[in-house]
Amino acid sequence: MTTTTDTAAEVHEGEIDGARFRVEVPARGHGTLVLWSQSPLYTAWPGQPVPVAPDPRTRDWLLDSGYTLAASNYRAQSTAAELDMSIEAQLALLDRVDGLVGEPRRVIAWGSSAGGLMSVLMAERHADRVDGALSAGAPLAGLAGLLDLTLDYAHAVTRLLDARDVPLVGITDPDAVGERVRAVIAGALGDPVKRARLALASALADVVGWARALQPRPADTAGVIDQQAQYGSMGLAGYWTATRAQIEARLGGNPSGNTEVDYRRQFERSTQHGAARAAYAAAGLDLDADLDRLNAAPRVSADASAAARLAGLTPTGRLNAPVLTMHTVGDGLVPVEHESVFAGRVEAGGRGDLLRRVHTDRGGHCCHTVSEYAVALRALEDRVTTGDWGQLDPGSLNAAARELGPGFRSAPDWGVTFQPRAAEAAFFEHTPGGFPRG
Repeated sequence: MTTTTDTAAEVHEGEIDGARFRVEVPARGHGTLVLWSQSPLYTAWPGQPVPVAPDPRTRDWLLDSGYTLAASNYRAQSTAAELDMSIEAQLALLDRVDGLVGEPRRVIAWGSSAGGLMSVLMAERHADRVDGALSAGAPLAGLAGLLDLTLDYAHAVTRLLDARDVPLVGITDPDAVGERVRAVIAGALGDPVKRARLALASALADVVGWARALQPRPADTAGVIDQQAQYGSMGLAGYWTATRAQIEARLGGNPSGNTEVDYRRQFERSTQHGAARAAYAAAGLDLDADLDRLNAAPRVSADASAAARLAGLTPTGRLNAPVLTMHTVGDGLVPVEHESVFAGRVEAGGRGDLLRRVHTDRGGHCCHTVSEYAVALRALEDRVTTGDWGQLDPGSLNAAARELGPGFRSAPDWGVTFQPRAAEAAFFEHTPGGFPRG
């Protein structure tokens, strides 16, 4: 089906092997197609348009700037474990675009969260189809890394907060278990001892205490723990239950374990151990004793076959097209330290010139302004067309973002509302720490 929009774009919609798609072509395009990959966990429901950008304002800027937009809804209710199938749906869409509007001069894959992971995998595996990738807030240590940290969080919550009845893996009723997990988290906040232990669980998973994207980072321990708990209730509880259950069902077993983890060492490696130390001191608790309890507690073993299959969805770092990553430093769902793992793999593979990383001084998961997306995409396109990364220092990026004007200074406030609110571009210099499971 072909229609037009209020931005003078020609719209093509249809279905490929059960996956709905949408292509929008501006009246004066310049030959670059941007292929948006939304997280497969949040694909559009039947009856809703397939999103071609993270938000309507970014979509409008892209069309006004001459970009052709395309996206697939993959298949209805795809799961994280089906990233390979979702990538195939995107590649099939590129074939369809060639037939509908002609082959574009260049293709940039971009996405957020697991969609950003998909984009990076395409830059590794399908450089014949995409010329570059922009990845925002992606779990680039792989889904295995994401599940590992969630398992560490679950291990600590169940062992230290009187919740040993809550299963860690093999969950058959994710909704009920998820509600139980949220109740345990909420109940811990009213007790100084349990608050401290919840902060320990958060530290093991590297959960940042900055969930409110459009508010300053909490300066006090209580504020940090409260916002770590917000991530726990709204994000990690879902990873622990529904997401894990979907992945286990898809892979035919549990792909992650903690049999070899030294939780004392992991706590020391965490970038977020400060709040836990302060809370333990205030409550008069013995931190070393609780770490000993965690190390002595029964462990979970991974199913080797399932683990091997999940490893196939992990970036290797062997890039074949330029990649620009963008991450909020206050991301408590996908800690920015995922970037360290990926960068290390890229360097080890001798592909360092193909990767650049930028960071924004903001909380929330994938809470970027329209202007941040815009200048990052332009920087990547310049690298694709000229071979030069150009000026990616925070001052240059923020200045370029300001030049776009006030209409593009907005971002969602994660966990509160996903409707855009006023926010300035916040690129800044940052070097992520090591991944706790490293």
